Amino acid sequence: MTEDEARVQTDLREVVTDLATVCLRLEAIYYRLPEPPHADAMLLREEENDLATVVRQVIASALADHLVPAGRDLQCAALPGDVPVASFAGELPRAFVADGRAVSLLVGVVTKRVTERGGCILDLREFGLSPQTAREIAARAGLSVSVGMKAVFAWNAEEAACQG
Repeated sequence: MTEDEARVQTDLREVVTDLATVCLRLEAIYYRLPEPPHADAMLLREEENDLATVVRQVIASALADHLVPAGRDLQCAALPGDVPVASFAGELPRAFVADGRAVSLLVGVVTKRVTERGGCILDLREFGLSPQTAREIAARAGLSVSVGMKAVFAWNAEEAACQG
């Protein structure tokens, strides 16, 4: 390794540490905000989102879609062969799935809609969801999903046979 490469890796390690700190601070903010009592109604647009809900969605989306993936990528370049920083070890950010509330809520809402109506459509931008999160919801609910600007959830082929 050249001297310049060693300096770059040192700089990247500092950036990874700083980014992990930012992720942990955002996670702390996420959990300080109250979970809305009618979160399922807000997700279905039956009630207006309050500020806390919007901020929680933005933080979860920023972590899932941008900060955690960037942290993992930078970590791979900065720390080849080293032990990963805990904040970047998982597939989804801890703030979003640590206690499973957010994803579990979405799984329940989507499953209920698919059961009642045969399908469920969520606008990813409106709900602050990534395609990865939509796929995670579908996997946990045992549903199929088509993802574009919107996520279209339905019974997968095996479940459809059981439901029909």
